[in-house]
Amino acid sequence: MQMEAPRPAPAWVVPALVAALAVPTFVAFWIGGRPQLGAVWAAVQLTFAVVLVAGRRSDTIRLLRGLDDDERTFALESQATAIAAVVLVTALAVLFLAAGVRGESGLVYASLLLLAELTHLGALAVLNRKS
Repeated sequence: MQMEAPRPAPAWVVPALVAALAVPTFVAFWIGGRPQLGAVWAAVQLTFAVVLVAGRRSDTIRLLRGLDDDERTFALESQATAIAAVVLVTALAVLFLAAGVRGESGLVYASLLLLAELTHLGALAVLNRKS
């Protein structure tokens, strides 16, 4: 029995999810007493959703929306994800060290760094078993 390759999601899914996240973003900031800031971040998310819809001719936007599903796309997505992970972990490490220099605990950054490393370890274990 031969398995069929998964089809890419419909073109509207990713922009709709990005736009939908504007609501909980606004609500979270509103609950925190900063509705103006929530409105700004919600507007940023809605603008990004519009860019995703309007940029349908751009190959980069097509990749970001997950509209292509060939081997080249999977390789590019994997590389981009790895680069993003390295940048985020580096930023967390810098923020952790900066918190230490300021005399703060840095617990949030340390927790996120630990989560990243545990996720990395777990992914390696699962991928190693599959290969």
